[in-house]
Amino acid sequence: MVNQTEPMQHKNPWWQPLPAGKTVELEMAPGAKFRCMVAPLLVEAEPDEDQEELLAWVLKRHFLCTSDDYRTWTETQLRVRVSNKGTRKVGPDAGILLRQRADDGKVIETFVVMRSDKDTSGPTYGPPKVLPPKKKDDAEE
Repeated sequence: MVNQTEPMQHKNPWWQPLPAGKTVELEMAPGAKFRCMVAPLLVEAEPDEDQEELLAWVLKRHFLCTSDDYRTWTETQLRVRVSNKGTRKVGPDAGILLRQRADDGKVIETFVVMRSDKDTSGPTYGPPKVLPPKKKDDAEE
């Protein structure tokens, strides 16, 4: 969500749904000098300390904002950890406060925040599992 707070933007802010596999440029308020890009979702396995069992999947999504065509930028990430028992832990919140000086000298403040959608109550196939290697007999079928 991109929300210009000072001065308040004319259009209400809204959550912009983003496709997981693509880099996306966020829609900013008119006249914004900042550009913000959200990188594709990264999914990593978190094994136990012996590297034998899966403890969780960690989902990460970075976003970067710049006012000088990415010669300099600020960056943060949203992390979601889904344990092998299906519990989710989100955090910390991913937000960036952007300040720019307008042509008339006033300061414009914009807050950009990213969230993980809440769990839905739809059907589930249970928590993620590591599948054992296929047996030789199974591979021939």
